[in-house]
Amino acid sequence: MVSVSPRHQDAALVVCAVVLLAAPLWVAPLGLAEPTYHYDHAEVVVDDGEIRFADSNVATQAWPLSEQLACTGRDHRTCAFETYLAGGPSIPGLTYTTNPNATESMSDSPRDYEYVVGTDGVYEPASEVSDAPETVDGYADLYRMNLSVDRVPARGALRAIAIDSDDVSAPVREAAASGPAESGIDADPPKTPVRTADGSYYRVYRSGTEDPPAIERSLERGLTIGSPLLGVGLMLFVSRQFEVSYTGGGS
Repeated sequence: MVSVSPRHQDAALVVCAVVLLAAPLWVAPLGLAEPTYHYDHAEVVVDDGEIRFADSNVATQAWPLSEQLACTGRDHRTCAFETYLAGGPSIPGLTYTTNPNATESMSDSPRDYEYVVGTDGVYEPASEVSDAPETVDGYADLYRMNLSVDRVPARGALRAIAIDSDDVSAPVREAAASGPAESGIDADPPKTPVRTADGSYYRVYRSGTEDPPAIERSLERGLTIGSPLLGVGLMLFVSRQFEVSYTGGGS
């Protein structure tokens, strides 16, 4: 039978006390009392030159098809400016260029999207250089950039705004490929379609959140609060042992 000296026993108790005191640091990574996040997908297709959800009922959801695609879903707005450009001539912009052959995008039109869904297809914001040079504030030979939109193939626009499944988190990749998925962390799905390995497109969204069981919440609370208290108690006990040993050794 191996005997353990009182000094080694006290050292072991000190180590245990330190571990218990540090409980708030090692309990958190355990993931106790964390909610479970549920994800699902909605297929995105190109139909008759239009990018839309395969299920028409999905369009009534609170999330848009893509943040890069304006005038779709519940985020639909009048889009009068883009609609006018799609059906008529360009509009004089606020910027100028010295290059009569410039092809800059619609840079002085405030927007946070790449494409616009019109009544008859998908359009990309663009600019046209005016034919005649102007003199502005003493600067000659400046060409005004006129705002316009160019119609583009819907399939190419969808491919451009989509994110490849290799570039998203595992829960999002699973939801895009097979539907319902869950994760212990918020995977934060991209606000645009995900392109799967077979070339299909799906908009992944969070379908719900499930609170942890009561027993997990109680265990997490007990470890976070109770363990440091127990650690303090052990430290007090060990300190008294040292005091007794020191007093006894000196008498």
